[in-house]
Amino acid sequence: MRVTPDALRTFSSEVLTAAGADRDEAEVVAGILVWGDQVGRPEQGVWRLEILVRRLRAGLFASPCHLRIEAVSPAAAVVDGGNGIGHFVADRAVRHAMQLARETGVGAVSVRRSNYLGAVGYYTQLAAREGMLAFAASNSFPKVAAYGGSEPALGTDPLAFAAPRTSGGPLMVDMSTSSSSGSALRWAREEKAGVGASKGAAARPAETAPDLIQPLGGPKGFGLALMVEILSGALSAGGMGHEVRSMYKDFERPGDNSHFFAVFDLERWAGRAAATERIEGLLTAIIHSGGDEPVRIPGQVRWETLQENAANGIPLNERVVSRLEGLARDLSVPLPEALP
Repeated sequence: MRVTPDALRTFSSEVLTAAGADRDEAEVVAGILVWGDQVGRPEQGVWRLEILVRRLRAGLFASPCHLRIEAVSPAAAVVDGGNGIGHFVADRAVRHAMQLARETGVGAVSVRRSNYLGAVGYYTQLAAREGMLAFAASNSFPKVAAYGGSEPALGTDPLAFAAPRTSGGPLMVDMSTSSSSGSALRWAREEKAGVGASKGAAARPAETAPDLIQPLGGPKGFGLALMVEILSGALSAGGMGHEVRSMYKDFERPGDNSHFFAVFDLERWAGRAAATERIEGLLTAIIHSGGDEPVRIPGQVRWETLQENAANGIPLNERVVSRLEGLARDLSVPLPEALP
């Protein structure tokens, strides 16, 4: 089944609103979820509506969330997310970081009392499309061992970086600090796909996915995860480590996730045009370093997928469609029309 992005956004927003979310907040969250499907990240897309609705109904999100911004300096702030839906809180936080960057050259924002925020790359590409460099990070429920450890100590703790290019979508690095992302593992288990696939390697069957995830590259991923935890939780005085709760397993307490965003306005540094040209020069040299086969730049596949899905509609597999049909029946929201 394929549907238009607009139809899927409208459906998602109506579902969240019917489940108790503030309409304006629901529209922001729906847009971020659909972006996940548009760029080929279905594990971060409308597949997540079901768990968001469940937590809304359980009173585990505040919506409206009455988010508060506390200035630290002219270039920095702490956002108290008020236990809002993480996608909405993060969207507001990164936009505030962008505004600080426009005013001072750099904007740093840490976030406390938030929840799962989806794909961290989404927030960095927002800034990159405005001629800025951006870094984003978020902690998550512990399911990853420390290097040398044998028990869950840290979350999959994703981070992302984005930079503008002279044309097309931005450079976008979006990765977990663990050997597999939590979203990929859950998608694999529930959708019966493989996990941990890479170029030239077969995917590991979902049935063999471990309960305890290892850090990416051993001590390297462990170090990166510690960085994410400290930037997110220590700066904001928010949840860290085992203070962060699972959105799928804990239905007694909010997630208490923490995030961090840093944005640099290129216009105030080397100048937007000059800096972007230098970035493009570097990337061009890298693209041509593969000999007969051009090297793909991080983010390139996402933007190609986005264009394809904008033209042909977003593909939804049978399991996702089944979930959406259940939500539609339960909340009396009409399903989006399938494209012919």
